[in-house]
Amino acid sequence: MIENKKFCENLKRAEAGDALAMYFVATSYYDGTAPGDPFSHERLAIEWYERCVSASNYPPASKKLAACYRNQSGNERQAYEMTLRAAEAGDAESMFYVGEYYTDNEGEGLFESVLPELRDKAIAYYKRSAALGCIDAVSRLHRMGADIPEAPIVRHSHKEIFEDAERGLMHSEFEAGHLYLRDDLDYNNPALAFAYISRAAEQGLAVAHYFMGFCYLKGIGVEKDLAEAEKWFESSLSGELIRPESVNKKAALEYIEKIRKKRKA
Repeated sequence: MIENKKFCENLKRAEAGDALAMYFVATSYYDGTAPGDPFSHERLAIEWYERCVSASNYPPASKKLAACYRNQSGNERQAYEMTLRAAEAGDAESMFYVGEYYTDNEGEGLFESVLPELRDKAIAYYKRSAALGCIDAVSRLHRMGADIPEAPIVRHSHKEIFEDAERGLMHSEFEAGHLYLRDDLDYNNPALAFAYISRAAEQGLAVAHYFMGFCYLKGIGVEKDLAEAEKWFESSLSGELIRPESVNKKAALEYIEKIRKKRKA
């Protein structure tokens, strides 16, 4: 399988000290797409994210490691510290979550009370996050009655998705394709949407197979082709793909039925 080959190549580079390869390996374990015993994936994800954070100050690795720690009971303090590290390295989403810790929404028990100075710190982090385009931070500032800084058009998190897609991360390839599909964003591009979604589909992501069917059905980034659309919708229902539960099976079956009726007419 293409994904396994790519994983093995990156594992070799990671073991040789390549920090970005460490991030790729950790994320493969985190997403459950790496080969091997799935019961060991969480432990290996943490191990490789920790190695990546030690080897470099790569904000996405700190952010993902924080998420791993949050999923483990008793690791809230470590989660906070990793979130703060990612925030100080410039990650907009992590800045937002630091603000959440200070307002005691995410970090219950971490701080004894929401003191005025902590509220001020929270607002400062929300403003930094909002200035980088984090919509959640803008919403939080609005609810707190604080001034909202002008934010750029492209959200920082979107930038990270595109960067990870270029590195070959399957889920990011799909997310990038999905972003290029949106006509409410300045970088709407059907051809790029199809290209990224097809890359994720080739690696076996179930929801990407579903969207390939949709692209062929509607002619998004590719010529309309009902036969191809039917093929992709059908393949999206395979339980052997990665994350089959992510597919709207009812919608896929409805599309298949409509396509068959059209082709018979």
